[in-house]
Amino acid sequence: MVAAERDPSFEVTVDVAVGTVGAGGAVWEFDLDERTLWLLLNGYDDIAVTLREAESIAAYETSRPYWLPSLRKGHAAVPRAHTAQETT
Repeated sequence: MVAAERDPSFEVTVDVAVGTVGAGGAVWEFDLDERTLWLLLNGYDDIAVTLREAESIAAYETSRPYWLPSLRKGHAAVPRAHTAQETT
Protein backbone atom coordinates (compact mmCIF):
# COMPACT_ATOMS: atom_id res chain seq x y z
CA MET A 1 0.00 0.00 0.00
CA VAL A 2 2.83 2.38 0.82
CA ALA A 3 4.43 1.81 -2.60
CA ALA A 4 1.10 2.39 -4.37
CA GLU A 5 0.50 5.57 -2.39
CA ARG A 6 3.96 6.86 -3.34
CA ASP A 7 3.68 5.89 -7.00
CA PRO A 8 0.18 5.61 -8.54
CA SER A 9 1.67 3.66 -11.48
CA PHE A 10 2.96 0.92 -9.12
CA GLU A 11 1.67 -2.40 -10.43
CA VAL A 12 0.35 -5.38 -8.55
CA THR A 13 -0.45 -8.51 -10.52
CA VAL A 14 -2.85 -11.15 -9.24
CA ASP A 15 -2.90 -14.47 -11.09
CA VAL A 16 -5.91 -16.30 -9.73
CA ALA A 17 -5.36 -19.38 -11.89
CA VAL A 18 -1.80 -19.84 -10.60
CA GLY A 19 -2.46 -18.46 -7.12
CA THR A 20 0.12 -15.71 -6.99
CA VAL A 21 0.36 -12.00 -6.26
CA GLY A 22 3.33 -10.12 -7.65
CA ALA A 23 4.50 -6.60 -6.83
CA GLY A 24 7.80 -4.78 -6.79
CA GLY A 25 9.74 -7.84 -7.93
CA ALA A 26 8.34 -10.07 -5.16
CA VAL A 27 5.83 -12.88 -5.62
CA TRP A 28 3.56 -14.36 -2.95
CA GLU A 29 1.46 -17.50 -3.25
CA PHE A 30 -2.08 -17.92 -2.01
CA ASP A 31 -4.58 -20.76 -1.94
CA LEU A 32 -8.24 -20.72 -2.88
CA ASP A 33 -10.72 -23.49 -2.33
CA GLU A 34 -11.94 -25.21 -5.48
CA ARG A 35 -15.37 -23.51 -5.57
CA THR A 36 -13.99 -19.99 -5.06
CA LEU A 37 -11.38 -20.58 -7.76
CA TRP A 38 -14.09 -21.81 -10.17
CA LEU A 39 -16.29 -18.77 -9.38
CA LEU A 40 -13.46 -16.28 -9.94
CA LEU A 41 -12.15 -17.90 -13.12
CA ASN A 42 -15.64 -17.94 -14.62
CA GLY A 43 -16.73 -14.51 -13.37
CA TYR A 44 -19.64 -15.97 -11.40
CA ASP A 45 -21.27 -14.98 -8.15
CA ASP A 46 -23.92 -17.07 -6.38
CA ILE A 47 -26.75 -15.48 -8.38
CA ALA A 48 -25.02 -16.23 -11.69
CA VAL A 49 -24.56 -19.85 -10.61
CA THR A 50 -28.29 -20.08 -9.87
CA LEU A 51 -29.20 -18.44 -13.19
CA ARG A 52 -27.22 -21.14 -15.01
CA GLU A 53 -30.08 -23.41 -13.95
CA ALA A 54 -32.88 -21.03 -15.03
CA GLU A 55 -34.42 -23.51 -17.49
CA SER A 56 -34.46 -26.32 -14.93
CA ILE A 57 -35.94 -24.02 -12.30
CA ALA A 58 -38.65 -22.82 -14.69
CA ALA A 59 -39.51 -26.41 -15.66
CA TYR A 60 -39.73 -27.39 -12.00
CA GLU A 61 -41.90 -24.39 -11.15
CA THR A 62 -44.39 -25.22 -13.92
CA SER A 63 -44.72 -28.82 -12.73
CA ARG A 64 -45.30 -28.07 -9.02
CA PRO A 65 -48.75 -28.58 -7.50
CA TYR A 66 -50.78 -25.36 -7.58
CA TRP A 67 -51.17 -25.23 -3.80
CA LEU A 68 -47.43 -24.99 -3.07
CA PRO A 69 -45.73 -21.58 -2.83
CA SER A 70 -44.84 -20.32 -6.29
CA LEU A 71 -42.93 -17.63 -8.12
CA ARG A 72 -45.20 -17.87 -11.17
CA LYS A 73 -47.39 -14.91 -12.14
CA GLY A 74 -50.94 -15.26 -10.96
CA HIS A 75 -50.01 -17.59 -8.11
CA ALA A 76 -49.59 -16.61 -4.49
CA ALA A 77 -45.96 -16.43 -3.44
CA VAL A 78 -46.95 -17.80 -0.05
CA PRO A 79 -49.94 -20.05 0.61
CA ARG A 80 -52.90 -18.34 2.22
CA ALA A 81 -53.20 -18.99 5.95
CA HIS A 82 -56.24 -20.95 7.03
CA THR A 83 -58.55 -19.65 9.72
CA ALA A 84 -59.39 -21.76 12.73
CA GLN A 85 -62.87 -22.39 11.26
CA GLU A 86 -61.41 -23.74 8.02
CA THR A 87 -59.17 -26.23 9.79
CA THR A 88 -61.91 -27.76 11.94
